[in-house]
Amino acid sequence: MSARLLPVVICILACLCPAAAAQPSIFQNATLDDALAEAARSHRLLIVFPSTGRGTWNTMADTTWMSPTLREWLLWHGDALRIDSSDERPEFERVRHDCIRFSGRDPSEEPMVLVYRNGVLDRTIPDAVFGVSSLTGYPTTLQVLYGLDFYMDKLMATDPGWRAEHDLQNPMPPPPPPEPPMWETPDENGPAFTPGDSDALRVLDDAREQVKFGSLYDATAAYSWLWEESSRDPALAPVRTLMAREDIPDLVHRRDGARKRFSALRDRLREREPWWSYIDLYDWMVLSQALDDNASVIRYFEMFLNDPQEASIVGPADKAAYALLTGTGGPGNIVAPSRALEWLRSQAPLLSAAAPRGVSAEQWENIQALRRRLILDTACCAYAEALESGKQGPAREIAAAVIAILDTGRTRVALVACALAAGKPDAARDTALLSEAAARGEDRPALRVRVGAAKKE
Repeated sequence: MSARLLPVVICILACLCPAAAAQPSIFQNATLDDALAEAARSHRLLIVFPSTGRGTWNTMADTTWMSPTLREWLLWHGDALRIDSSDERPEFERVRHDCIRFSGRDPSEEPMVLVYRNGVLDRTIPDAVFGVSSLTGYPTTLQVLYGLDFYMDKLMATDPGWRAEHDLQNPMPPPPPPEPPMWETPDENGPAFTPGDSDALRVLDDAREQVKFGSLYDATAAYSWLWEESSRDPALAPVRTLMAREDIPDLVHRRDGARKRFSALRDRLREREPWWSYIDLYDWMVLSQALDDNASVIRYFEMFLNDPQEASIVGPADKAAYALLTGTGGPGNIVAPSRALEWLRSQAPLLSAAAPRGVSAEQWENIQALRRRLILDTACCAYAEALESGKQGPAREIAAAVIAILDTGRTRVALVACALAAGKPDAARDTALLSEAAARGEDRPALRVRVGAAKKE
């Protein structure tokens, strides 16, 4: 993921961590001189928070500085030091005078964040000091993370030697190993799940029956298995999105344990956020939608991108990703067949378009991978919606449109799977799609059995 997309996600994630207060302090236990010397030695930034210990300073300490993503950013790039005005040491006045000389603003009158490099505030980079947000009255996690990322980007131009040495001494840590699947272990939110020989669509059928007859505890385990295991098969990703739009919201509304289970699954995604791609961000948003939290996610995106003071530093690649995520194909939008068909046709030429100016080849490929995922998800969900509504003609048009754009076996398998998940298979059409999928290396015997059973019925 582009470094500039990271802070867009931060403001969302910072609100999702009620247990953050139990974490160790983000701040060093050191004197200012010692912290500056160590940061200079290790080619890291020192982020200083001068605090009066009252009002908005305390609020900022309990919000901005509790962000797990800010904590992880600091593990990679820098250290944080809080200096309280109540301390007997003269450090607060020293930092206060630095801030006033640099920005004309007094950190004893409003919360501020200062970025030191090589022992001083770098006057060549205005983002060395962050002021208050007009929305909150203190620097938010969004402001701090975006400012820090922007600061690091500026160093590429103003001091590339320092930035190169920083990257050499502070490489990005490897992602943590994946945790065991949550469905394997029983807890108060759901039992362990044993899928046996059942395929995902059979499990989905059984889970819906469990919900229908009130066995919500068992259904929670089945749906968590479906969410985790379907990620292993890209062709089933649209079924997962369909499930997140329809099944999981009903389950979490009816049972608090289900909400806790899926919130925990979302937290697992968040813990790996520094290594996210655009696709990971999309999966996070799909799960947020299932938890009925998508509206706040979109609101945070819009608040950020509509800020006239910030919009100029949002990269064009991230704007493109945002436009995709919040367009017709984005999470949280109702996929009406006619609207989806229009959107699909608008996306087709973009898949062969060259990268815009200012967007790297890697960024553009990430955008295009997200575009392909959204095209497939949007088409399959609209296809299922049309079949459920008895609109066979629009369903055929949508299937033909997405196959024309993404002519792969995976596309055909996804259409069949979503038709079966919607409970409205067109047996003849599905049989043809599966034969075409097999010819393209995607043979799915389990789906053939399901289609055959539906045909007999």
